[in-house]
Amino acid sequence: MKKPMTAEELFTVLEAVLLPRLLRILAADMERMSTTKWHDPSPYIDWLQRVMDTVTKDDRIVRTALREAGIRIDTIEDTETLVRYTVRCRGIVSTRDMLHEHVDAALLIRMRKYFGEDITPYVPDTMPPHLISPWLVPWTDDRLSSP
Repeated sequence: MKKPMTAEELFTVLEAVLLPRLLRILAADMERMSTTKWHDPSPYIDWLQRVMDTVTKDDRIVRTALREAGIRIDTIEDTETLVRYTVRCRGIVSTRDMLHEHVDAALLIRMRKYFGEDITPYVPDTMPPHLISPWLVPWTDDRLSSP
C-alpha cells in the first residue's frame, strides 16, 4: 500500500504553491512604489527587495524539500473562485482546491511573517508542535534588518 503524504509534506506543498504568489505580489508592490510620486521611495524599495530575497531563499528550501521527498506539483491553475493544484507523491496523484479567500488569508499571514511580525496568533492552539513547519513560526533572526 502506498503511503499518503504526511502533514509536514502537505505544509511544504502549500508553501510551494503560496510563496511564488507572494513574490508576485511583492514585485507588483515594488513596481507601484517605484513608479509613484513619492518623496524618495528607495528605502522602501530596498527593504522590500530584502524581503523578496528572503522569500526567494525560503522558496528554494521548500522546492529542495519537495524534490528530496519525491513530491512534484504538476499543475497550478486559477479559476474564478479557487486555486487548483495537482500533486504527485509516491505514485499517488491528488488534486487539491483552495478557495481564493483562503489563499488570500494565507498570503497575508506569510506577508506578516516576512515583514517581521509575530504570526503565532495565526497558528491554531490545537496544532501539535511537531506539525508546525519551520517556515510558519515567527522570525528568530535579523535576516531582514541586514543591509
